[in-house]
This record gives sequence, structure tokens and C-alpha cells, in this order.
Amino acid sequence: TYEDDETRSSTVWGTDVTGQVRSETTDQRFLISVGTRLEFGNTFSGDNPDLTDPEAIFEYARFNRNTEVSVSLEFDETDVGDGVLEDTFDAADLDDDGTRETHAATLQLVTGRAARFGTDTQLNYTELNFRDVPDPDLVDEVASSASTELRFSINRQVELRASFGWSETEDRDATGQVETETRYGLAGDFLIHPALTAGVAINFADVETVTGGVTRLEDNFDVTA
Repeated sequence: TYEDDETRSSTVWGTDVTGQVRSETTDQRFLISVGTRLEFGNTFSGDNPDLTDPEAIFEYARFNRNTEVSVSLEFDETDVGDGVLEDTFDAADLDDDGTRETHAATLQLVTGRAARFGTDTQLNYTELNFRDVPDPDLVDEVASSASTELRFSINRQVELRASFGWSETEDRDATGQVETETRYGLAGDFLIHPALTAGVAINFADVETVTGGVTRLEDNFDVTA
């Protein structure tokens, strides 16, 4: 990375440092991961190395033949101007200053893993905070979601699934926009031949967006095969 403020310049190089503790047995899985980026050579901040972009991940799961329960916690802090952004961000965001901080939690329950009937239920929470960011389009937000899928294995040739999902995203700015989405789905997989499988899915989504007291409704329907 090359920096120039017309009177001084500096070449900065760095490396990612990560430490992990991992364990997996026949009935449980455990992971703790802590990382940061170590940068050298930035004469603007002195000769000492800088620690940037800290992250921490905790995952734990217990399971048996038919059931699995898992929890995941994640913390991540990234400099907005360092070019490390998710695909959902506009390329223009790369020129901004400040930091992006993310907190996320996931709880999952899977049942009937080896049975004809099974379920997969997930709860998710994500909090996104921007600090010292001049771009007004980058706003803090909180997102929550819940989903469940029911699986019915009729026989070796036919598997049917029914799903339901709910999500809500709230922008923490002057508009206070809240988007709520409710999703329903039906799907099926059919084994026609050992080398040929066909599938069909029907999905419906109801989206409600509230901005400054104004409500907008939108319905989406699609069929895929």
C-alpha cells in the first residue's frame, strides 16, 4: 500500500496473523479463532507495527446420529478504506475513511438427520456499525432472521421440502427504514434414474418496507425447475 499526502509518503506492508483452537470428537465440535492484521513501515504512525482488522470467531456444536445443535458468534472490525469490503458494498466505498464493525450470532437446530422426516431451524442476528465514516450512505443497521425447513423423504426416489422464513433489517439513521420479509416455499427432488435427478421449487415472498412512516408492500413469486 502506497500513501502520499504531498509532503510525506510511506510504503506499508502487512501480514494476517491468526490463532486457532479446534477440537472435534464423535459427538461435538469446537472452534475458537482470533486474528488480526500486522502492518509495518507506516512512518505516519511511527516505527512500531500497527494492529488492524481484529476478528474473533467462536463455534460449538453437539450432535448425534439424528440431531445437531450449534451456536456461532463472530466479531469483525475492518478499515473501510483498506479495500476489504463485502460484495454488497459499492466500489466507491473504498475511498472512505473509518471502520466497519460487525457482530453476528447464529443458532441452529437440525433434527432427523438419518430419518425420513427432518427439520433445519436457524436463528440469526447481525449488527453492523460504522465509525468515523464520512459517507452518509454507510449507515448502522441491525438484521434479524429466522427460518425453518421441513424435509419429507417419501422413499428413495422422492424428497419433499416445505420452508418458512422471516427477516427484518433496520437502518439506524434519520429515516429509520425497516424492511421485513416473509418467505414461504415448497420444493421437491425426484430421482428418475440413478444418473438423473429432477427438481422443482415454488417460492413466495412478502416484503414490507417502512421509511419515515411511509409503508411500501411488494410480493414476489417464482417457480424454478
